[in-house]
Amino acid sequence: IIRPGGYLVIDENDFPDGFAPNYEADNLYLVNSGGSVLDQVGWSSDHGENVSFMRFPDGDCENNFLGYNDSTSYSFENGFPSRGAPNRHESPGFVVIGTRAYGGESWVDLYWTNPIWDPEYNSSRVVSSFEHYPETPDDGEIVYQGDGQYVQDVDVPVDQWIYYTVFARDNGGGYSAPTEESRARVILSRVGVRDDQKLPRRISFLRCYPNPFNATVNISYGLTEDSDVVVEIYNIVGQRVATVLDGLQQSGEHSQSWDASAFPSGVYFARLEAGRRSASAKMLLLK
Repeated sequence: IIRPGGYLVIDENDFPDGFAPNYEADNLYLVNSGGSVLDQVGWSSDHGENVSFMRFPDGDCENNFLGYNDSTSYSFENGFPSRGAPNRHESPGFVVIGTRAYGGESWVDLYWTNPIWDPEYNSSRVVSSFEHYPETPDDGEIVYQGDGQYVQDVDVPVDQWIYYTVFARDNGGGYSAPTEESRARVILSRVGVRDDQKLPRRISFLRCYPNPFNATVNISYGLTEDSDVVVEIYNIVGQRVATVLDGLQQSGEHSQSWDASAFPSGVYFARLEAGRRSASAKMLLLK
């Protein structure tokens, strides 16, 4: 109970009794004596930069709120930010939003925003088809399943539409219904690509250990040939937070260490790029 003129500070390093917010999904609500919600705050950076404050404040925060991030949020409202989709005042529900596909010579980079605002969210499944948008999680080829928000589909044929649908899975095993925002399609051009030309795999493995880790993690990987290599660290909302390596490396096994002592606890992704190939691995920092 907050008395008139009073306030309550919730600090991630010093929760008061009865509070233990989960950084992946939990919200805090301010309700009146009748049970009506007056205000709410999303807990954690999962929703994007500067979002952990009241979503509907007295006055408008439009002039100093960065949204999801300046490069991907193309509109602003005092609501749920998203990657590549309009923000909105109310929860979009249990759906995947902001799905986008970008094609390369023989691969497709797919991005989306998981419903991390919903406590029932468990994971997502990306399904592809060359005939139509998949309508169910089993209607096509499974490209990815997990709690990330990016995947690279490789060895994609040229001059043929490929259709993607991203489904959210709840804790009970049910999946979200497909919407316009959960779908994307792309076609790769034949220009500059020969039929018998395939990019080398280049990356044989990528592992992070220990995982979970405290302060320092080792990023181990294998290269099948000499390559220009970039190893970067991203937070759970897709923002690059560190560059571990950027340079030429010979084929073979390599290991890099990342000191995360200055970063908050949470989920991070190590992304390895070798030439035109990439791979990523999920890490959990616990302090």
